[in-house]
Amino acid sequence: MKPYNLEDAFSREELIKSICDFFGLAKCEIQSVSLEKPADSKEDKILIVMTLKDPKTGCPHCHSERTVVHAWTERTINYSLHSGRKIDIVLKLRRYRCKDCRKTFMQYNPFAIKQGRIAVEMIVNILRDLQNPSSTFTSVGKRYNLSATTVMNIFDTRVNMTRLPLGEYVCLDENYAFRSDRSKYVCVLVDFLTQDVIDILPNRFKTDLTHYFRGIPMEERAKVKAVGIDMYPVYRDVIKECFPSSTKVVVDRFHLVKEFNSQMDMIRKTNYRRAERKAAELKKGIDKLKEKTDFKSAAVQQEYKSLNLQREEQMKKIYLLKKFNWLLYKSPADKIFDENNEKKYNARLTLYLNYADIRRSLLSLDPSLKEAYRLREELTDFFSCRSSEEGSKAFDTLKETMAKSHVPEIRHFARTFQRWKTEILNSLEIIDSFPEVQQDGCVKNRDRHLHNGVIERRNKEIKVLKSVSCGYTNFARMRQRILYTLRNDPSFSVEEAYERKTIHRKKDETANKT
Repeated sequence: MKPYNLEDAFSREELIKSICDFFGLAKCEIQSVSLEKPADSKEDKILIVMTLKDPKTGCPHCHSERTVVHAWTERTINYSLHSGRKIDIVLKLRRYRCKDCRKTFMQYNPFAIKQGRIAVEMIVNILRDLQNPSSTFTSVGKRYNLSATTVMNIFDTRVNMTRLPLGEYVCLDENYAFRSDRSKYVCVLVDFLTQDVIDILPNRFKTDLTHYFRGIPMEERAKVKAVGIDMYPVYRDVIKECFPSSTKVVVDRFHLVKEFNSQMDMIRKTNYRRAERKAAELKKGIDKLKEKTDFKSAAVQQEYKSLNLQREEQMKKIYLLKKFNWLLYKSPADKIFDENNEKKYNARLTLYLNYADIRRSLLSLDPSLKEAYRLREELTDFFSCRSSEEGSKAFDTLKETMAKSHVPEIRHFARTFQRWKTEILNSLEIIDSFPEVQQDGCVKNRDRHLHNGVIERRNKEIKVLKSVSCGYTNFARMRQRILYTLRNDPSFSVEEAYERKTIHRKKDETANKT
């Protein structure tokens, strides 16, 4: 090794002062220090060769003060805290021997834990960086000049996120995040009030969910007042089996409206395909007229114009149903439907229109589409009820209207609506209220209902984590990473406190034979 040329620019006192400030050491603790660079190293690497003063410590075994220096050893510690610059500390340490018990022990190392080769401060920075969902083990490893495997081992042995206690209001949902030989979903549990992730389960099978919840003490399960779910029947069955009868099951209203929207979209697609078929038939008729020898005769020309007008009407239907279908799912109170909004010329429809006119034209295409749009607004108004008792009568009226509809898709939704009656009425219950500042500056109390909006936001963060990491093959590590990333106050240990999360693969049959 050769001395690093930066040392020539500083005096010894300045160098020691800079090293003390950088590592947080007192000047009296350093005996000697120098900056060196390996002669055969091609990378940008700095070696800080340091010797600490003898602290004159007693024997940790028998507490005797009669100790002598038995030998010297060098410990290389990775201290690459700066991106693109690798820094190693070569620490010369004393090995002591006790004259009384004859045992040996090492001098205290302020930079790394016992037998560690990576600085404590660097481990802390790595674990803090891993709290960011967009960081991967590989990207963090490159930042600190470490391999991805080393970063994984640091994470596995220092992070252990356990299940949080169940809150009064819990949300339960699945996420397409981990694909195994048994399932392609993970199940996410979130506390609705604190918005903290309680736990991550490897699948959403009824047997596994039942076994998991029954493993939680009954005293804890009895504290849960309501559980919010989507319209997956297994969740409802598991909650009824594992929780007391006082625990309510609440269907997220967003999923219910989404189900109605999917049925309404099926009505739109039916009309779209019908218009396409008619347009295609009219096109064939027009092509046949063009092949006639008397095409220029008055009778054929009149039929030709009639077919062209009919086809143009069908093409306008196709245009409206494809281009402006998103208007069907907007609230009628939205500002874009104000009749006084400026009208703009639409070259395809050859008219000056605003969004209110386009919506009116869209609903006039078919009575079934208009009926579905009206019932969707009635469904939205139903959720303005403030309690299950108030909503019970409105529920029966709305369900009866849907059941008598001549549209098959609406009748199909009516059956779904009836199957989830209890859970839908439970979603009307107010669990809390909070002050909200209005646009005019006034403060108004806003009611709060149990819904799965909190867990949907968490699902989005889980998908980001899965996407940047290109998937996980180890569920235990994935669960720890999700909880560590999404928890409000995650914790970790600086020292190795937990076992590594290795994958136990099945041995090949041929390997077993050998």
